[in-house]
Amino acid sequence: MARLLEGTEQPGALSRALESHADLRGALAALPAAERQSFERRFGPAAVAELLALAGESDARLFFESLLQFGARQEADNRLDLATAIYGLVQAQAEGPLGLRAGQRLDAVLGRGAGGARTEFLLRRLAHEASEPTALFAMGMAGTAFRLTRLATLSRLAATPAGNFLTRGFGARAVASLTGFAVEATVFPLAGRAANEALGRSQDWSA
Repeated sequence: MARLLEGTEQPGALSRALESHADLRGALAALPAAERQSFERRFGPAAVAELLALAGESDARLFFESLLQFGARQEADNRLDLATAIYGLVQAQAEGPLGLRAGQRLDAVLGRGAGGARTEFLLRRLAHEASEPTALFAMGMAGTAFRLTRLATLSRLAATPAGNFLTRGFGARAVASLTGFAVEATVFPLAGRAANEALGRSQDWSA
């Protein structure tokens, strides 16, 4: 369970803390506040709390059943890294139908296996992306930036005294559109990151 939260093959701070604590909750509590908060930012407080509760389940079948359901919710919330890690764990360790179900879900996410399951996954992804508020906001801002930039560029070119291919007619429209596309391509990712930041989702601004 610690590796699920850490998201790495190599043991991290949580795994090392677990060696000296009786349970995952105690190990997490022993970490510095910054590291605990990093897990909550990555997965959300509710998901972390649910994993901690699952870690205390002693019935193996109930544990894997609950973990598989938790993985499905992470998939629905677009946390695919965590979902695939959970599916892989359940597939490897659970016996019978549970392991098979986990393998089918894992194959669907990874683009393998039966076409029906894969199609269902892609349709869910399409619905999620189409209704994602940050994407809608970013597209709206980028589209507005394109139109305003194109209009401003056309106005400047039309006001240029020298009339030539680049300042009149098709040439002017092409220059204005290229300028608009350049601004749109810059605004779209920045607007998306700003919207995610406003919603409390940690963003890497270095890229």
